[in-house]
Amino acid sequence: MCSFNYNKYQMKSILNYTQEELVAWCETNKFPKFRAKQILTEIYSSRKFDFQEMTSLPKELRTILDEQFFILDAVKAKDFVSADGTVKFLFEFHSGRAVETVLIPQRDSDNVTICVSSQQGCKLDCKFCATGKLGFTGNLKASEIITQIILSEDLSGKKISNVVFMGMGDPLDNYNQVVKALRILIKEQELFGKNRITLSTAGFPDKIKELADTDLNIKIALSLHSPQQPRRETIMPTAVKWRLPELIKALEYYNKQTKQVITFEYILFDKFNNSDDDAMALRKICSHFQSKINLIQYHNIDFTGYTSNLVGANEAQLNSFAMNLRKLGIDVFIRKSAGEDIAAACGQLAYSEMGE
Repeated sequence: MCSFNYNKYQMKSILNYTQEELVAWCETNKFPKFRAKQILTEIYSSRKFDFQEMTSLPKELRTILDEQFFILDAVKAKDFVSADGTVKFLFEFHSGRAVETVLIPQRDSDNVTICVSSQQGCKLDCKFCATGKLGFTGNLKASEIITQIILSEDLSGKKISNVVFMGMGDPLDNYNQVVKALRILIKEQELFGKNRITLSTAGFPDKIKELADTDLNIKIALSLHSPQQPRRETIMPTAVKWRLPELIKALEYYNKQTKQVITFEYILFDKFNNSDDDAMALRKICSHFQSKINLIQYHNIDFTGYTSNLVGANEAQLNSFAMNLRKLGIDVFIRKSAGEDIAAACGQLAYSEMGE
């Protein structure tokens, strides 16, 4: 357990500020505009998390910053380490919200991927996901999203190379704060390139189109899990609202605007979504634009107290279905599980109390 030595709930995280917003703050407080960039450089480049350590700033400015802001938007952190090297952090923020964040080392590479959360809980209640069993508590602020990345690097000592918005919540259901965080990370601080960030969603076609019209151009993945509309509705209740034809049109628009390959995430279940008809339906969907399919193993969520009728496909079934899809000309990858022994694998994130 790691606790932080400040308790400033009445204050704001400076990580919530874009450079433009911080310039306005500097002007209001009678400081030169260039100080805004200087402050942010001290945080994002020099990784100084105490204003008093920023000796390039005048003492008066450091004092006012200390009075009005905190930096990292977290009060506690607890980590769990998997046998495969995956690390799961449980962060509690000043707002009282708490989420889980996962660091995944890449096999045969020094690269590290972080799986960040955008909400505490989730509204969508997908039948294969532990987070959906929590219900929805609240959206994260941009500072809470950015803190997950910066603090995970600081606590682990590992440099993060890739970011996936695949943790707790659907990022497009928290569109404004997620886009603000992305703009800070990609455009302002240039911590990651557009091809190093992937956002996963289960729906929100209007938001997919809206994101396509920004200049962020990140990669996007659709949580698909069945190409058959009636079956998709049985495991993803929101599929009734966001039907596949509408989602495919939105993704087609995204591909056209950004030139990014669209990823379909596909948890494979025995005798549910692994038939020849499913493979043919997937080929039809993939024919609309550049795309690939990530086949994912189903991970048990019995620890939530929820009993599912779904049975995950075994390794032989995963390999067989992947082979069938490749024969149809579809790019397919089998995504290896990581962190299952600490409930950090795909679909397993479920908030628990921080404890002492």
